[in-house]
Amino acid sequence: MSDITEVRDLLNEHDPLAQNAAPLDDLAVERMWRTIVSNIASGAVPQVRPPARHEPKLVRSAVAAIVVAACVLGGLVVANRHNSPAASHYVALRPLNYSRSVDPTPAGPTLARLSAVAKAQPAPVSSGLYYLETASWSTFAGSDASDLPPGMPNVLEQWIDAKGAQRILNHVDLPAPAAGLQAWLNAGLPLTGGRVDGHTAPAAQQRQFPDNLSTDPATLEKQLLQAELGSATAGGPPTTVELFTALKDLRAARQIDPALQGALLEMLANQPGIVSLGSATDRLGRVVDAIALDSDFSGLATRYVLLFDPNDGRLLGSEDVLTKSAGSLNVPIPSVISYVIYVRDGHVRDDTSSPPPL
Repeated sequence: MSDITEVRDLLNEHDPLAQNAAPLDDLAVERMWRTIVSNIASGAVPQVRPPARHEPKLVRSAVAAIVVAACVLGGLVVANRHNSPAASHYVALRPLNYSRSVDPTPAGPTLARLSAVAKAQPAPVSSGLYYLETASWSTFAGSDASDLPPGMPNVLEQWIDAKGAQRILNHVDLPAPAAGLQAWLNAGLPLTGGRVDGHTAPAAQQRQFPDNLSTDPATLEKQLLQAELGSATAGGPPTTVELFTALKDLRAARQIDPALQGALLEMLANQPGIVSLGSATDRLGRVVDAIALDSDFSGLATRYVLLFDPNDGRLLGSEDVLTKSAGSLNVPIPSVISYVIYVRDGHVRDDTSSPPPL
């Protein structure tokens, strides 16, 4: 049996479509493409390991690495997308300036305070559509082209109805300004000069989480882990890492009311290993409270950071930071290798309108 046949057999075994998985969203597909291009361009052959869990949603994270191996072993040539305005600008970013990055403290008190603040917020408006704008950025291969500005994030706009159906606009290939990424952020994330991919997603494709999540922290933890893991209970990231992922997935899926947000924060306060990094100013100039979890489950020591609004407890963003070694990535330590910014959200009249600008 040839190497190509072996890789294809491995790929077929973990094909999300063959497992009746929901379609991959635009961000996931774009990340896969960037991973493929970066690895092939650099000549890197990844260590391909089949996922220990066979839930369709969890298999998706392994598909990109398997596809890269298939392309490399098959001798395929993939275009390097130099015509893309953002293609050559993906370099690592420096972490935010956390007030307690050197001497973090247990996060329990901070999370308890945020939980109380969240629960005290008024009930949200429920008419119309819920709008959420998200900017996300990641790098899978470093760049020593220091004269290039940092890469531009993808910007995702979502209009979500009461049943969970969505209209989605994904803004990609936004041209990086000569002044760099921070200039674009300071300007309020102008969405001009790139490409817009739009589609709709029926409510049935968005049902990762139960409609009625509990506000009891212990019950809520079980619900979130069930939503992330399905029937799998071993072989994956630590439980707290899964809960961090669940919080980000839930934030991207629907509006979170104050009672549920308070319960989410209370649940985190009960988890081991979470620390407070103090306060910081995020990439949009907002003051945030940062909590973090250190883990090397991915193979490199990484600090997973969640950023919360101290005034209402909402999740405003997240960052993943390499803290000890870059492995094969050509980036300094520490470096942010991915981040998500929840730019703005609120209720709007229809799927062509948005909340007031920043």
